[in-house]
Amino acid sequence: MYEVAQIIVVSGDRRGTTLGFLAHSQNSDRITKPAIYDSYEGAEQRVFDLNAELAIKANWPDASDPEVVKLLSNPEFCPIVEVTEVSLDEEGIPEHALAKESSPFWRISQACEVVARKRAGV
Repeated sequence: MYEVAQIIVVSGDRRGTTLGFLAHSQNSDRITKPAIYDSYEGAEQRVFDLNAELAIKANWPDASDPEVVKLLSNPEFCPIVEVTEVSLDEEGIPEHALAKESSPFWRISQACEVVARKRAGV
């Protein structure tokens, strides 16, 4: 998990000056995401996004998960659309291509992400 950390520089008179804020991993003494924000709110949003990523990864289902299969069985969910443009391969044979956004692998990934986000609550 990540949290907001304040960056303070202490001068010789022991008074601190805030330089900014950053997202800091609670599991590490190192700064792993070195983006510095001027406001606490900016860093807080980054922390929210990083923690959401971790939650999604922790809840990522297998493609055979019943919820994923249910989504994939719905033809309205990310329908596969064949591209009308035809290209020729090296031998001059026509090839029909699938758009990246409608390939079967992309569709499975989208279904897994929907289920993971639901389970993670993000």
